[in-house]
Amino acid sequence: MKKLCIAIALSLVLVTALVAFAACGGTSTEPTYYDITLNSGDNFSVVCSHKNAKAGDNVVLTVTAEEFFAIDSVTANGTACTLNTSGKYEFTMPAQNVTVSVTLKASPDVDESDTMVWSKVCEQLAAVEDGDDTINTSQTFEVDFGTDGVTNTTNVEGYMTEVEIYSLNPDVIPNEAISGAKATTVVSGWCATGATFDIDLTKISEGTARLVFKEGTRALVKTLEVVDFGEVTPENLYTEKVVVDMSKLTGEYENLRIWITDNDYQIGSVYKETQFADFVYSAENTTFEYEFKYTHDHEFTIAVGYEYYDEDRQMYLYKNFAIMNVVLPGAEAGFFTGISTDRDTGVYIISYTADGLTLTAELIDN
Repeated sequence: MKKLCIAIALSLVLVTALVAFAACGGTSTEPTYYDITLNSGDNFSVVCSHKNAKAGDNVVLTVTAEEFFAIDSVTANGTACTLNTSGKYEFTMPAQNVTVSVTLKASPDVDESDTMVWSKVCEQLAAVEDGDDTINTSQTFEVDFGTDGVTNTTNVEGYMTEVEIYSLNPDVIPNEAISGAKATTVVSGWCATGATFDIDLTKISEGTARLVFKEGTRALVKTLEVVDFGEVTPENLYTEKVVVDMSKLTGEYENLRIWITDNDYQIGSVYKETQFADFVYSAENTTFEYEFKYTHDHEFTIAVGYEYYDEDRQMYLYKNFAIMNVVLPGAEAGFFTGISTDRDTGVYIISYTADGLTLTAELIDN
């Protein structure tokens, strides 16, 4: 009887121990897996090593940006992922669901690609209201193909089929605002050495856009800022002064006028294409000064004339004095081809013929 009581007691102890062991987690359980969500976006793709993962797992992300874009940041729940030596991004899975986000930035502009370069390009464009017939509503760009000419095959509209032009920011510059490319010079009847295209300024909106010009494996990229009309500002914009000395004139002149025209005018600039000023001439008032906006990247022409009354037309008109000489290397008679980019001397002389005399206008660099 005593042995039976001992056996029963041992059995109770064993059962109690098993229950206690089970209560303490002795039985294995499945680990908790958390979801990984990849935020979608334009111009990139993401491949993740896990659809879901448990806390402590190493998660690897392969992020690929499209051409002309670069990866700016990759984050998991707002925390920056680590870029490994293989060019992939990693993070350690926390004990919670994770959202992966990618932000992009613009890759550097390409100004030259295998000798292909921009031959006419700008930094800013002006948005023009549709229906304004008083100004030009398109901006022209030009590309030089360099040593590798391009086959001038064209579509029914006459645009080159070997060239592709598009905007990376169509909300600012929509692709329908960009014309096709037309060859500027064709050699041997088939080989184009350059191309030109236009952007319709009535179809663009304020903001920043990147323009791509592609030919085969070559590509040029330009970042353009679209601003309000009248706000286009060249980076090297200066205020210059013109001093016109008419003291030797003997004729009867009342009103004189000076015109300074930008031959490479940027539509919507902070100054007008032709800047002019009037001068009331008299024996006591023979010299006048005029300040105008000027940029060294552009070519300018200058003229000085006088007002007269046309009896046939019954109206006042202007007639220019003849330009005798421009004291600038390589300049042609009859043209003032811009203030030299050499700003050291500061004064440039333009000579005129008036009353049979040689008169001068000095352009003074302020």
